[in-house]
Amino acid sequence: MSANVARAKNQKTHDLHNHLCKYDPFANNQDLLLRTAYGYKTLGLPRLGLENNISNIDARMMQQFMMDNITPKKCLIVASGVKSHREYVDLVRERLGELHSVPEHQYQREKSEYQGGEYRTWTESPQTNIALAFESVPWKNRDVPAFYIMQTLIGSATAFSSGGPGKGMYCRAITNLMQQYDFVDSASAINSHFTDSGLFGMQIEGPGSHSAELMQVML
Repeated sequence: MSANVARAKNQKTHDLHNHLCKYDPFANNQDLLLRTAYGYKTLGLPRLGLENNISNIDARMMQQFMMDNITPKKCLIVASGVKSHREYVDLVRERLGELHSVPEHQYQREKSEYQGGEYRTWTESPQTNIALAFESVPWKNRDVPAFYIMQTLIGSATAFSSGGPGKGMYCRAITNLMQQYDFVDSASAINSHFTDSGLFGMQIEGPGSHSAELMQVML
């Protein structure tokens, strides 16, 4: 039953994503950027998984996933608004007490290796969206704060911004791009850190008739 539920939930997730992509032609940009940077493995695999793998989910795969991930050292039980801690503990024991602990599996995750490259795709949109990123540093690197400072300095610029007047009006994406070039509809920094790698860069969007200019001013 669990495998059937997992297959149904995964399929519905893909169906919803494919439906929303009809209204946002650039919804897959994050996945495409990571795939270009790391290949079709590790960080480059799609966030929702491969749709053609859904039919492979079975009871054995579910059991193996539970043994690898749902173990005492990897579980955290959190509650909010609890008035009686004792009642909360009793409820957890009632619901989870029958789950027998399993031996911790020494699961070794494949290390992500940056490879870089270029990827172009066509969408039914008059807009062009360009992302340019370079390998940065993993989470534990001492330079992580510097990348966050750079991300803040570049900031994010969109043609319409909510949240009140003056918000982020002096970031570089606004002063150096949107205010200088009328064909820039949006621009923002890209800053992602992972266990053994990271990406830093920018993305920019504007009319397809100015694709070359968009790339140049972002550079």
